Amino acid sequence: MSAIEIVRFTIAPPDREVFLAERPAAIEALRERFGGLKDASLAELEDGTWVDIVTWSTLAEAKDAAETMPSIPAAAGWAAKITGVSEIVHGEVVA
Repeated sequence: MSAIEIVRFTIAPPDREVFLAERPAAIEALRERFGGLKDASLAELEDGTWVDIVTWSTLAEAKDAAETMPSIPAAAGWAAKITGVSEIVHGEVVA
């Protein structure tokens, strides 16, 4: 069974381009560390917030990655551009 992680957050507008440029390396670092990262989609919403939806092989791996990300240099540098997280949820995909 796979799992998803949904994170809603903000970044400072001046960091937008660097944030987007650093994302591929952050995703690759997570994929190398956690082989179960299946897909990652990032959306900039109309209200200026962002949503990252990541699909993982297991719920345990999704939660472990969320806790471990700050210790992975490429991912931590990218995540440091996030100025506030308003929501982070995990769930098992059922259909």
